[in-house]
Amino acid sequence: MFEEEVYRRAVESAQAWALRENEQNRARRLDLVDRWHKDADWNRANGRPAPTQPPAPAPILSIQAPAGASDQSQIVVKVGPGFVADPAELVLAPIKSYAVTDFPPNVTAPGIDWGDTMGALPQDTRPTGFVLELNGKRWEKIETTWVFGRKSFYKLVK
Repeated sequence: MFEEEVYRRAVESAQAWALRENEQNRARRLDLVDRWHKDADWNRANGRPAPTQPPAPAPILSIQAPAGASDQSQIVVKVGPGFVADPAELVLAPIKSYAVTDFPPNVTAPGIDWGDTMGALPQDTRPTGFVLELNGKRWEKIETTWVFGRKSFYKLVK
């Protein structure tokens, strides 16, 4: 009786451990994927190549133990065959405007001229450092992020 109770608790403990590991591995993979998308989008906006892909997700861990047994050596940790998250290669989505239109790289779309700065419309895909000559003025593209996401504008070059 005592051995069966110890065995049952050992199985429950191993199953709880496997669930925690799977959740931690899944959260780690989703965080790496999210970071990759942000870094790749930032690199694309600045004319740099995408960063390397994050490593593949960990395989699913499960516990196999015969019911009604009392020998803890029969508790087995099984690895795989599935993964805790989607293992597919990551692809950066095309740049979209508010009208959900795809814009190729190097599209110039200046906005309102405020004197020493000029806005860039959402479909503007020029990288940071691009120089635009418009209305007799030279403008340099600045692509950055801030609290509300992507910030794109041109500053007057003197």
